[in-house]
Amino acid sequence: MPADPHGSPSVPTEACVARVLLIDESKVSCLVFSRLLAAQPGIAVRYATRLAAGLQLADEFMPTVLVRAVDADDTRAVGSITDLMAHRATRNIPILAFSMLDDGDLRRRALAAGAFDYVVKSEDGAALIRKVQSGSRLYYGALGALLRRELVGTDGAARIARVLMIDDSRALCVAFERLLRDQDGIVFEYGTDPRATLELAARFLPTVILLDLEMPEVTGFDLLPALKSNPRTQGIPVIVLSSITDPAVKARAFRLGANDYAEKQMDGVELVSRLRYHSAAHHNALQLNGAIQELIATKRSLELQRNFMRNTFGRYLSDEVVSNILETPDGLRLGGEQREIAVLMADLRGFTAITEGLAPEHVLAVLNNFLELMTGVLMRWNGTIDEILGDAILAMFGAPIQRPDDAARAVACAVDMQLAMERVNVWNRDRGFPELAMGIGINTGAVVVGNIGSERRAKYGVVGRNVNLAARIESCTVGGQIMISESTRAKCGDLLRVDGRLQVSPKGFEKPIAIYEIGGIGGEYGLSLPPKVELELRPLAAPIPLQLAVLEGKRTGRDLHDGVIVRLHAAAAELQADVEVEVLHDLRISVLGPHREVLTTELYAKVVAVGAAGSRRFTVRFTSVPAAAAAVLEAAALRG
Repeated sequence: MPADPHGSPSVPTEACVARVLLIDESKVSCLVFSRLLAAQPGIAVRYATRLAAGLQLADEFMPTVLVRAVDADDTRAVGSITDLMAHRATRNIPILAFSMLDDGDLRRRALAAGAFDYVVKSEDGAALIRKVQSGSRLYYGALGALLRRELVGTDGAARIARVLMIDDSRALCVAFERLLRDQDGIVFEYGTDPRATLELAARFLPTVILLDLEMPEVTGFDLLPALKSNPRTQGIPVIVLSSITDPAVKARAFRLGANDYAEKQMDGVELVSRLRYHSAAHHNALQLNGAIQELIATKRSLELQRNFMRNTFGRYLSDEVVSNILETPDGLRLGGEQREIAVLMADLRGFTAITEGLAPEHVLAVLNNFLELMTGVLMRWNGTIDEILGDAILAMFGAPIQRPDDAARAVACAVDMQLAMERVNVWNRDRGFPELAMGIGINTGAVVVGNIGSERRAKYGVVGRNVNLAARIESCTVGGQIMISESTRAKCGDLLRVDGRLQVSPKGFEKPIAIYEIGGIGGEYGLSLPPKVELELRPLAAPIPLQLAVLEGKRTGRDLHDGVIVRLHAAAAELQADVEVEVLHDLRISVLGPHREVLTTELYAKVVAVGAAGSRRFTVRFTSVPAAAAAVLEAAALRG
């Protein structure tokens, strides 16, 4: 052994934060991850490729955390977690499940079997290191709790002193054993091999240690730093036993961490008194530490609950709403206030009808991808999602936090959302799903905002006439369009690129209102849609036969009407049909072949202009033209 500055041989302190035992049937995995862990300061690691070998290794290595590899196809590996918890050598050791698979079911089974956590091998090494250290902290916390249960009565008074004596003289150890045998509330254990002190202390759990200074090879001076630096023994009082009365020796012992110094010839009554005193002090320290750990655990539990609530609610609400709920004393109190906000309503054109032919799981995939992208855009512009209504989103700007540019941010967000539809449709095209088109309506005005509902179920949202108006404005849009109210336009001023103006009579409103088609917003927002161009409808040599139905809300009307396409553009058409329609009616169109066979039913459109009375001619803008429908139209036009 290397010598210390005083000439005595040194002793390994084993002052490691985490002692990791890895059990994995794959030797390659063992080598890779044991090297990763061993490279970290404060971590010691051993591994075994068989469970039996791991249990045997646990006896001598005394791990503070056990990492067990599991696999979805190997039920024995998961079951071994329960077995490890029951085995003598590992029953108090936290177990971390370790797998190649990020599998929710396997994770649940491993945690149900008793693992304290689950980590995937492909995660970055830092994740494994953090969880190993967390498991080791759990072990030491549990060890402290065990000491409190074993050594401290329910009234907080010490009920037992556990004395561990380390002395190379077996005769002296036996003499002390006889001295303490008849003392009430004292349990005695001794060891004559100082090199096994730490292992013996870990098994015996002493409340006070009697340590001989004068031992061959390893002295008390060597053991004191080891005891005071090892997490398992650093808090245990140490009484040095020696026949040396030299003050310099005593001073050195205290510098190295001794709590007391007793001469071997000391009166037995005095020695017992010192043992009881230091043991009681250790009990008090354990109780204090236990109270502190409970406070820390309570704080951590509250933090975990808050993080869970924040992460859960954060999927549906903006960070500001979640913070309002969690950090404001009245955050969950029912009630609201009147406030001027900008309300944004976005809806996919003809989504229900477009996806009628898709399997349910594909409908959800298409919808979830759309909502994922749109939610990200809304939160980027500090919008608060009030509600997701199937394929529609209702959002607000100005609650819970009001800003001077709420209306402008709502418009900028709407432009950004329309631009993001290209990503939505790239994703859909790559998977053979139909393309989507979205309309957005925005209105700014006074609404009631707050917690709405009952004590059992509530939501943070808005109600009022101006919310309804935003929805009515949105219903006037075609795919790719943004329409805003006069009040929103006034709030934004000269920042807007206005591509059109329309007079409409929304349901529930007595007088017609003006709404504006927006193509972009300047200033600091700097977003715009491609320039609006007038669509040139090309006359067809031979009309294309069709059947159409008027959409009633989200559903297709039952009546089918015959008609033809007389002029055509990729995004619009002029139709003639035996039905009376109005501007903004939504249509579902089936294109027919030469023998009136149905070529496609995936064409949706909105009426944007109606011809002279009696002509039965009207112009439509296509709101959804999937690739198959576009091909049919092009082929029919070429035939014509």
